[in-house]
Amino acid sequence: AWSNGDTRVGRISSWATIVPIDTLGQFCIYLSTPIHTVVDVQGFFAPSAAAPNGNLFTPVVTQRTMDSRITGTKVGPTEVIAQNSTTALHPVAALTNLTTTEATTPGFLTADTCPSMTPGPQTHSNVNFTDRELSVTNLAIVPVTPVAGGVQFCTFVNQVTHEVIDVLGLIGPPSDGGLGYTATAPARVLDTRGCWTDASTNAQQCGAMQTRSS
Repeated sequence: AWSNGDTRVGRISSWATIVPIDTLGQFCIYLSTPIHTVVDVQGFFAPSAAAPNGNLFTPVVTQRTMDSRITGTKVGPTEVIAQNSTTALHPVAALTNLTTTEATTPGFLTADTCPSMTPGPQTHSNVNFTDRELSVTNLAIVPVTPVAGGVQFCTFVNQVTHEVIDVLGLIGPPSDGGLGYTATAPARVLDTRGCWTDASTNAQQCGAMQTRSS
């Protein structure tokens, strides 16, 4: 009834997704075609009664903390870039959109705390890109460490590419406030290949692609 990601021949793709688990802490994967899969688990949500010391999500005004296109300098194979997010909270992680663009060769981007980031092979990837793709974006929950005036995380890419990083929210202790997460059954609310209603005009469209302003 829905998909978490879509693939095409010759492309390595990655997506962040929040997946329900069963009573044994397991989840399953369905593939529409044979393909190799790599699964990295970055964390979990639990009821507050079961995890009284758990963390809550606090949305923030979206901050573009990094855009290497502005300086015109692409990120090199071993360069690590620190990102700062000034906030009065005490987060342990940041919800981010990570984008690579104008890559010259296929590669990957990894985001993590700066102390754990070293040049060379990484234990996981957050974005996979090819030289045939202009831009690739993935949502990521990235661990952070405190620095003067805020928090920080670093990124590593193994090939030359531009990076664009947007911070959408912070995950921190309940004492900082924040929002809990409630899981619902996944539902497909829009598929422009069928009939859909344009929210800006309230007009029904069938088989019509969304315009840039939709």
